[in-house]
Formats: sequence, C-alpha cells, structure tokens
Amino acid sequence: MATYVDSDSHLAEPSALWRSYVSAKYRDRTPEVVDHNGIAYLKIEGKIFDELPIAPACVPGGLADLQKTLRTQWDDVPPGGWDPKARLEVLNAEGLAATVLYPTVGLLFAGIRDPELAAATCNAYNRWAADFCSESPRRLLAVASVPLQDPALAVEEMHHAKKLGLAGVMIRPTPYGGRRLNDPAYDGFWAAAQDLDFPVSVHGSFAIGTIPSVADDRYPNKELFFSHIICHPLEQQMASMDILCGGVCERFPGVRVAFLESGAGWLLYWLGRLDNHFEKLGTMTPWNKLKPSEYFSRQCFVAYEPDENTIRYLVDAGLERNLLWGSDYPHFDCHSPGALDEVKEHLEPMPASVIDHMLRQNPDRFYKLGLGA
Repeated sequence: MATYVDSDSHLAEPSALWRSYVSAKYRDRTPEVVDHNGIAYLKIEGKIFDELPIAPACVPGGLADLQKTLRTQWDDVPPGGWDPKARLEVLNAEGLAATVLYPTVGLLFAGIRDPELAAATCNAYNRWAADFCSESPRRLLAVASVPLQDPALAVEEMHHAKKLGLAGVMIRPTPYGGRRLNDPAYDGFWAAAQDLDFPVSVHGSFAIGTIPSVADDRYPNKELFFSHIICHPLEQQMASMDILCGGVCERFPGVRVAFLESGAGWLLYWLGRLDNHFEKLGTMTPWNKLKPSEYFSRQCFVAYEPDENTIRYLVDAGLERNLLWGSDYPHFDCHSPGALDEVKEHLEPMPASVIDHMLRQNPDRFYKLGLGA
C-alpha cells in the first residue's frame, strides 16, 4: 500500500471524553455538544451557542439539506470520528497509510476565557486523543490543543503533549486575548516548539462566542454561506502575515508552521503582496533579513484542496515542497468515500513528484513521521 498521508482530518469528541477525562472541578464548564430544543449545539463555559448546529458539520454532506441538518444529532456522526477501529477501516477503504487528526469541538477551545479552564480542557482532550491513537500509533496521529490564552500554560501543555506522543500542536489564526501570533508574549511558545521539534498547525474555524473572526460583524454564522467562505482564508492570510513579517520565522528558524483548511490558491497572491511591501516598506520591519516568501519556502506549509484550480501555478512557483493535503473527514465538506481518489484525479496532470511530495514527503517532513525515502 502506498505510504500516502492525510495531513488534516478530524475527530468528533464524544460526550464520554468530558465525563471521563475532565476533573469534576471543571466538568460543568468544559466545551461539549448538547441537545437544545432538539438540535445539537455547542456549549462553552455553561453558555449554549445556538447560532450554528454543530452535528451536521461533522457528517459528510451534512449541511446540504436544511431540514435534515436540523434533525442531525451528535450520535449521527460517522463512527470513524470517535472510534479508532472504525477510523482504521476508513483508512483502509481509502488506501491511506496514516491520517493526522485535529479536533472538532477543540477548534473552539480558543473561545474559553478562563486560562485555567482552557488548560484543563486541552489536557483532557490531549489525553483522550493519545488514547484514541494508541490503537495504531503509526497510522493514527493526533495534534494537540494548547491553551494559548496563557503562553506559559501553553508551553507546559506542549511538553505534556510531546510526552504523550502526539504529532504537534494546533492554534487558531485568530488573536487570543487581543494578541496576534507575533506578539513577544508568545516567544516562549515558539521557542518551545523549536526546541521540542514540534510542528505548529494554524487551523481556523467559525467565529463563536468570544473568538473573533474577520468581518464576523458583517457575516455572522447564521449566514453560513458567506461566513464559511471567508473565515478560513482571510484569517490565514493575516496569521501568515504576522508569522512571516512579524519576525517569528526570523527569531525561530527551526519552527515549522502549516496553514490548514483554507486552500492554497490565495498563497501566491499573498506572498507576492508581502514581498512587494517588504521591498518598498521593509525598513518598517527591520528584524527580518529575508523576504516573506523566503521564510515561507524555508519553514512553512499550506494545505491544497482538490476543488482548487491553482495547483500548477503553485508548483511553477517552486512550492512543491510546501504543499500538504487534508481530506477534512468527517466534516461536511469532505469527499467521502473516495477522498484520496479525488485528490489523485485532480493531480493526475501534474508530474508524479507533485503527488509524492504532497501526499508523502511533505507530511513526513512537517510532522516527522519517519516514512523514509
């Protein structure tokens, strides 16, 4: 079987996680999915957010039918989202060697206002995810959540995640407590990621509760068609600007960063714009010695989505070694079954090296999977 890797798929955290892995002190405030008037919504710190039903977002095609959407419950999520044996069956059916797992409820941990609660929540999720992956550690690889609300607690949890054998750490592109990702308060976080050789994945999601998102004042979640279009790529553009132009890559040349679930087509325009401003206004960022595009080429990755038509331009620009692919399983916009076949079909006109880089070599370099040459 080919050693192809899905670099961004998801878990669907079961209710048992919060009962079994969280101490009683925090249990009534940790994020979880609850039934509210017959619809599955997310509850954070005791508040129910009824802007967006969460269960259908975790079912392939789950948002295609409005009436079915409202009836979908958390128990309707495919077993591969919460049962490791079922997830391995999905990998076998797809022909995948491994998958890298990100949370679903955990995408919204950044909205927890209490840093101590955020730390306890991340710790519980990470222990559960490690237990999930213990079914097949070479094939199931989870990325840890860290409480960036408090940088010191984030570093502590990063060390814990490394001991658990997790594959890296995930953060949101949106500011935590008003701090952008290049804020000096996070230097200890970036230093720890570099010292531990731990990749950092920047993964966005909806705006909810206290998590700000670009233009959420104009495009609230109830206008999902509009809000989902912009929430991923525009946030990633700003996060990548902060990391590339804000000195993170210059100060921490050993850090590896991936920008996920936003597509890759925006990248060429964005790197060109950043480089252009560096050329004309670079005196305003004197800490940077290289162009933003050079930092990206050296340290960063972006995830391609098969419905994009820009892959040839990314390859022509020399970014073949910076591309990943994620199925997004089991979320509503994934192509399942047949996710791997879909991406291979779209890459068929490209040189074989592109497929090998995107599906094997690049995830191996980013996550340090040990797949070999």
